[in-house]
Amino acid sequence: MADNPSEQDLRDAIRESIAERLRPICAEWPAEVFDDMVARLALLTVKYDVGSGGAYDRRSTDRLVQELRELMSRSQELRNRLATPSSTDAQASPAQDPPTP
Repeated sequence: MADNPSEQDLRDAIRESIAERLRPICAEWPAEVFDDMVARLALLTVKYDVGSGGAYDRRSTDRLVQELRELMSRSQELRNRLATPSSTDAQASPAQDPPTP
């Protein structure tokens, strides 16, 4: 079943909107993975948000973008913590002198 032009236009507009807002968050993703995710989000948005009789509500996508930003921030914080040894780590495993011959 072919999409009518207005549904395809709507999906394209939603895809562009989603991609614009998610691109900074997903900058390190491979392009094909990012494009596939955005296309699926647009398809789901048209099917469930717009297809259910309502108009596209950008707020649901904005919530998703905010959740992704928070996840990326927490992920970065965790990576930073793991990359920086804490003072308790240094006390737990002090540097040992090399054995003397």
